[in-house]
Amino acid sequence: MRVWRDAIRALPRALDARAVMRSTFVEVWHMARHHVDEAGIDSRAWIAAITDRRAKERLRTTDTASPLLDDHDSHTLRELSALLGRRPRNDRGSRRAG
Repeated sequence: MRVWRDAIRALPRALDARAVMRSTFVEVWHMARHHVDEAGIDSRAWIAAITDRRAKERLRTTDTASPLLDDHDSHTLRELSALLGRRPRNDRGSRRAG
């Protein structure tokens, strides 16, 4: 909830906040093995810093690019697939309605 709350406060549109939330959790999942075991790390502050950086990147991106051209879900799928060592499926046929 904290990631969502921070993202929705920083961004003008819920769609952008959702994209930031997803990319934040992808990054946390990918980087956790490097940071979680460190003594004295405040994981909440670390995740909040990632959210903040991702929100600022999103603001810069939406200032320069059309949101209609942004396919964040496909990007997230490719990023997760790469992390898992798998080829991404063609997500056009796999999207659920609703």
